[in-house]
Amino acid sequence: MQVYIEGFQANDQICLPLSSVAVIFVHRYCSADLFHLNFVGIKDRNSQQNVTLSSAAFDQISHSFLQDVEVPQLVQNCALPIVQDTRDNIVRSGLCCTLRYIIKLQHECCPGKSLVDLLGFRGGSLKACAEMSGWTKLCEVDLPHSISQLIQDIKSSCNRNSRTNFEIAADVMKLEWYFEKPPLLHNNDKRKRELIKQIQTESVAMKTHADDVDAVIKNFFQDREIVEPHDSVVYRVVRMGDRSSRRRKEEKAEHLQKNKNTIDDVERKKTRISIQTGDLSQLSTTDHMASEITDVDSLISFVKNMTLHNIEFVHLYSEGIQITVADLILFVYMYYLMKSIQFNATSVLEIVPNIIHWLEYLVKLPLLWQTCEALGFDVLGLQAGLKRGNTLQTGIGFTSPRNIQDLKENIDIMEISQKCKSKYHPSKPEIDSALQIIKKTGIEPQVSDHPCGSNVQLDWEGMPPVAHPRDELPEKRVARKCQQLENLVTAVKAIARDGNVIVDFCSGGGHLGIVLAYLLPRCQIYLVENKEESLIRAKNRVERLKLSNVILYQCNMDYFCGKFDVGVCLHACGVATDMVLKKCLENQASFVICPCCYGGIQNTHLIAYPRSQCFRDSIEYKDYLTLGHAADQTEVGIESEAQGKYCMNLVDTDRAMLAQEHGYEVILCSLHPLSCTPKNNLLIGTYNILS
Repeated sequence: MQVYIEGFQANDQICLPLSSVAVIFVHRYCSADLFHLNFVGIKDRNSQQNVTLSSAAFDQISHSFLQDVEVPQLVQNCALPIVQDTRDNIVRSGLCCTLRYIIKLQHECCPGKSLVDLLGFRGGSLKACAEMSGWTKLCEVDLPHSISQLIQDIKSSCNRNSRTNFEIAADVMKLEWYFEKPPLLHNNDKRKRELIKQIQTESVAMKTHADDVDAVIKNFFQDREIVEPHDSVVYRVVRMGDRSSRRRKEEKAEHLQKNKNTIDDVERKKTRISIQTGDLSQLSTTDHMASEITDVDSLISFVKNMTLHNIEFVHLYSEGIQITVADLILFVYMYYLMKSIQFNATSVLEIVPNIIHWLEYLVKLPLLWQTCEALGFDVLGLQAGLKRGNTLQTGIGFTSPRNIQDLKENIDIMEISQKCKSKYHPSKPEIDSALQIIKKTGIEPQVSDHPCGSNVQLDWEGMPPVAHPRDELPEKRVARKCQQLENLVTAVKAIARDGNVIVDFCSGGGHLGIVLAYLLPRCQIYLVENKEESLIRAKNRVERLKLSNVILYQCNMDYFCGKFDVGVCLHACGVATDMVLKKCLENQASFVICPCCYGGIQNTHLIAYPRSQCFRDSIEYKDYLTLGHAADQTEVGIESEAQGKYCMNLVDTDRAMLAQEHGYEVILCSLHPLSCTPKNNLLIGTYNILS
C-alpha cells in the first residue's frame, strides 16, 4: 500500500504542510506498517506555511522521496494526500478519506488494537465529504488553511521588537464554540440506562461506609471514568438543581419539540417565555432533591429514583465523548499553532479556553503521548505551556475576530450532518414573485431535442448480465434505470472518440460508467465517487466483467484534477451537478449531464449562484434559490408539476448559458420517455475549438 503526501527533505528536517503531518501522525499512531509513505515535492518550498519534522523521526518508518516524474499518472490525477491500494485498483484522495482507509485497513490486520473506534459511531467520523458536512470541511479544508496562514503571519512577525496582536481565525472560533455544545451521542439513552443500572447495583454497598457520610456523598458526585482502548469516557451524576440553566433550557426545548402536536400555540408561547425568564417549575420533579441529600439513606433514595437527566456526559473530544480521527487531525493543527507561540497558552486562554482544556486532556492519553514522542513533538513543552499560570512572555497576543457575534449566531453551520441542506423554504407568493421577475427579464428556457431523437434504445440483451442494472437494483426500478442510462449512453457515444478519457462523476455503483466501459472498450473510463460502499460495488462488477479500461477514484469531486475529454453524471445532487460542469469547462471537455435535487443548490466555497452572467444580471440569489426549490416539485400528478418542469428548465438554461459563455455549443433536452424519472432534463455540451 502506497501513501503519497506533500513534503521534501532539507538537511536533517522534512518540510511539509499541516495535512501531511496529520497523515504521518495517524500513520504512526496506528503503527500502520502496511503503508509506505511517499513524499512528493511541494511547489512553493519557501512558503512559511510549511512546518517541519526531524528526519530522525522516520528511521522506523518506510518512506521515499519522489520526483514529480516518478509519481504514477493515476496518482497525479488527484490532489494529495492519496492512498493507493494496488490490490483493488482504487485511488483514494483527500485527507479524511486517506486517513479513514489507513485506520480501517490497519484495524483489519490488528483488530486487538480497536483502531476502528477512531472512526466513531458506526464508522461515521469524517465520512461525509466536505461539500456535504460542515464538520469535514472544517477539519479538511478550513482549519488547515486558516492555521497555516496564522502560523505564517506569526513567523513573519518574529523580527519585530514591539508586541504584535493577531486576530484568531474565525475557523478556530468555530471549533471553540463547538465544544460548548452538549456532546453528540447517537445511542445516548441506551448508554445512560446502562450506567444508571450499574450505579444502582453499586449503591447496595453504600451503607457499609455510613460512618463517613460527607465523603460518600462527595465522591458519589465526582466525575467518573470508563477506561477504553484509546481514551476514557467521562460522565457525572448530577442533581437537577446542579445542571446549568442553558442545558435545562435545551432539554425543555427538546421536550416541547417532541410534543409540539399536543401543545397549542398559546401554551407553547407561554412555556417559551417561562424558559426565557428562568421559570423552570415544569421541569422534572426530581428538582426537589437538589439539596436534600444529607445522609446515606437519602442518597440511596436518590439513586433509586434516578432518571436519564441525572447522567451527564462530559464533552471532552471534538466529536463528543470518545476520541476519533478528527481529534488526531485537530491536535496536529493546534500543536503547531501553539509551537509557533512557544507554547504560551496564556496568550490565547481567554479566547479559546475550551480548546486549551481539550489539549490538556489529549496530551494525557498514553498512546497519543507516545506518538508525539516518536515523531519528535515537544510534548513536554506543550504540556508545560498549557499549565494555568504560565507567565512566559513572547511578544505575541491574540484578539477575537471582529465579527465575532455574527459568527457565533451562525455556528449551526458546524452541524455534523450527512447533508447540509438549504434552510430556505419559499412560500407560494415568493415562488410567484421569482417567476414574475424572470418574466420581466424576457429569459426563456432554451429547450431542444436529444441528438438521437427518440432512438435512444440500447441492446441490453446483448450485454453481459453483470453490466445490466438489474444486477444491483430492485426489479421495479430496473426498466426506468435502463431508460435513463440509454439517454446518456447514446449521447456520449455520439461525442466520444477512440482514446478519449471519460469521467463518470458521482458514479455511485457504476451503472453508467460500466455500460460506457463495455460499449467503448477503446476509451478509458474513470469512476469518481466519494462513498466507499458504492465504489466497492462498482469494483466488484468491473472485476466480474474483466474490464481493463476502468479506474476507480474515491474522492471529493474537487480533488480530482486529471485531464479528460468527456464528463458525465446521472442525477448528481444539487451543487454536485455544477461542480461536474465546472470541471468540464476547466478541461474544455464535452459533457453529458442529467441534473437532480434542484432544491439543494446553494452557494459554497466552490460554486456561486446564479451561474451565468445573463442570470446574474437578472435575478438575485434568493430568488434563484426559490426557482430551485420550485424545480423540485415535479412529481407526476401534483398541481405544481408543470411549474416545476418550467423552473427546472430555467435553472438548466442558466447552466447552459454559462457553458455558452465558455465557448460551448449546448443542447438542453429531455430524457425519453419523460416517465423514466421526474428529473428528466439532459445537458449536452461540446467545446467549439473555433470560439
